[in-house]
Amino acid sequence: MFLNLALVLACCGIAQFCLQFVIDARFVFPIENFVPSSWVVQHFNGQGVTEYGSQTYRANGVFLPEPSFFSQLMGIAIVLELCLMGRWFRLVIYGVALLAAAAGTGLMILAICVPLFIVKRARWDLLLLAAAAIAVVGALGESSYAGHLASRAGEFNATGSSAFARFIGGFYLFDQFLWDDPWRTLFGFGAGSFSELASHSHYSVAEMPLFKMILEFGLLGALLYFLVIGFFLFSSPAPKLLSLAIATAFLLNGIYAVFAQALALGLLVWPFAGARREDHAAQGPVEPEPRGGSWAAPSSEVILHGEGGAST
Repeated sequence: MFLNLALVLACCGIAQFCLQFVIDARFVFPIENFVPSSWVVQHFNGQGVTEYGSQTYRANGVFLPEPSFFSQLMGIAIVLELCLMGRWFRLVIYGVALLAAAAGTGLMILAICVPLFIVKRARWDLLLLAAAAIAVVGALGESSYAGHLASRAGEFNATGSSAFARFIGGFYLFDQFLWDDPWRTLFGFGAGSFSELASHSHYSVAEMPLFKMILEFGLLGALLYFLVIGFFLFSSPAPKLLSLAIATAFLLNGIYAVFAQALALGLLVWPFAGARREDHAAQGPVEPEPRGGSWAAPSSEVILHGEGGAST
């Protein structure tokens, strides 16, 4: 169901990106332009351009708060598709949608998960495909759309960029306030201290999970926190690469962004879905039985028989 939903959103994002060159961009971003602002979650860049001064907008799949979330959703869909189904047609659609988002976070998820998938499954054909894609991008140069996306890796070194604030700036914050004090290094400055310290930072820094937890609770508190998060994510019977992709999404977003948490909560249905399939496979088709004058749908519940004929 998740992959089908991702496919629909991917098609929405691809159509959104292409139609902006044909019709007024307001109509391909209807939520940002026609829905009352009181109904829309604020402080997200839903209709963002590919670069400053550009008139080309990045796709957000119509329904997601911003292109970064859309990019991550497509990256996670690619990981799950590789783990379960491996349908090339869908992988191509997810990949094109990811490019339409023009955001690096989905690519970061793939950069972490896909190499592990290649090694684990010995899918060296994917390695050759990736090498060919890199060669094509290099041949096209930065003037091409794909080349422009690849060139954005340089934003990690640009102190005023979002990439620097989200993934690099916090380490300078540690140098400035944390490492010289052993006590603070171990136990941090206390809950809620990040915002005050960040306001005095030499560089821009975003309130990301890693930076916030280490600064406020030290190395020991952060270690405990991430061990707990990791335990619950990776104890799911879902494919471990999917758990890794969601864990990566959690680290790529602000600590209070609910996107990754919502995906993690989706893992809770996995054991029940698996139990339902195993139960139906073992029992075979079950004829409905009359109950109270109506017919109960056997597919809507699992009957557990206890001792003495009792059932629940």
